[in-house]
Amino acid sequence: MSFGEIYAISEYGMNLERMRLKAASLNIANENTIYSNNALKNKSNLGAVQVNASPKFIDSLNNSGSVSYYYDGDLRSVHKPNHSEANSDGMVFMPGISLSDQMITLTSSQRGYEANVKALNTIYSMAQKTMEIGKNR
Repeated sequence: MSFGEIYAISEYGMNLERMRLKAASLNIANENTIYSNNALKNKSNLGAVQVNASPKFIDSLNNSGSVSYYYDGDLRSVHKPNHSEANSDGMVFMPGISLSDQMITLTSSQRGYEANVKALNTIYSMAQKTMEIGKNR
């Protein structure tokens, strides 16, 4: 495996962890967003985000993954009859986002990013040592 391929793998890992961090941050920001019935019917731009990464490693190298702004998860309903977005039963709807799950995602993506940076720095150091060995000959 060449240094270029290893750089590409580390770059992919850092990009994926950055997307996960962004998704968790957006989810935390939108945890208490209230949606109208029209938004729920269309499901066009609900606030929760998920990162779609390829399940196979080789596919992951060819495709950098994506961030989806389409929320297809569970919704929680809250009784707020005086809210302007409430339906006829006085219920408003919010994404079923778990704050604790998002905090875990933030922590694990930070650690994953740091691990990829360390791997990249190690490979860079190895490449530098290889160049030094080549100069001395």
